[in-house]
Amino acid sequence: MFEIQNEKEKISKTQSMPIWIIEELLKNNNIEEVDRICKNLNLKPELTIRINNLKTNKDELKEKLKDKEINFKDGTLDDFLILNNVKNIEKMEEFKNGLFTIQDESAGLTALVLNPKEGEIVLDACSAPGGKTTYIAELMKNNGNIDAWDIYEHRIKLIEQNCKRLGVNIVKTKIQDASKEIGDIKKYDKILLDVPCLGIGVIKRKPDIKWQRKKEDIEEISSIQYEILEKCSKYLKKNGEIVYSTCSILKEENEDIIEKFLKNNSNFKIMDMKKIVPNEEQDGFFICKLQK
Repeated sequence: MFEIQNEKEKISKTQSMPIWIIEELLKNNNIEEVDRICKNLNLKPELTIRINNLKTNKDELKEKLKDKEINFKDGTLDDFLILNNVKNIEKMEEFKNGLFTIQDESAGLTALVLNPKEGEIVLDACSAPGGKTTYIAELMKNNGNIDAWDIYEHRIKLIEQNCKRLGVNIVKTKIQDASKEIGDIKKYDKILLDVPCLGIGVIKRKPDIKWQRKKEDIEEISSIQYEILEKCSKYLKKNGEIVYSTCSILKEENEDIIEKFLKNNSNFKIMDMKKIVPNEEQDGFFICKLQK
């Protein structure tokens, strides 16, 4: 035990990571894996963009980037490119004109796992700032209906701005707390729940997280996460599919939530589950697809 304690302290000191995060990660990773995760959370994040196939395609955008002498490489996912020598990307004409948006591949993967189809009725219940919402719309070829919720008006405006820039017009925004009971509501084919989380998987993008968050936050946030899943699952059609995701990598926010939900909702089953540990190119993410 003394040796393990030293190992934890060693990781904490060398990787500048609070002990409580290391202890939480050890619940479903061994010490070598935790060390690697913490190292990766200190890396400089890559700049990843998602091609907007409503307005362009990969080959066209690559040509435009070459013309601007911007270095890039293909992402792991088809619709993504990784750029490495760009400043003020949001001032680029191609960005302003909505040919692409900035999004990490792990975040984009949530929409791909949801697998929305043209003409479907979809709910993105924790939508702002709209990165995943707009990708869902792009995958649906701008054909169908998406309801996008958030609890704050200023964040709803971000969704609307993103939709406008990217040429998405099938999204209807609403100020709505997804953790609260709504009552009678239309039923959805697909629901995305990218729930609020502690964000441990994106520390390399937001390093303040590790000092602002505390171990005590886990209980509060996991309670909200469960409520959102429990309430929103009621809005799904029979045979419909719901994706629960977080940019956290803690068991209490992920596997434990799914386990508790399935225990209380035997009419659901797991269709797919992905755990992405932070690496050089991707953020840490948890994605679970359930069918009713």
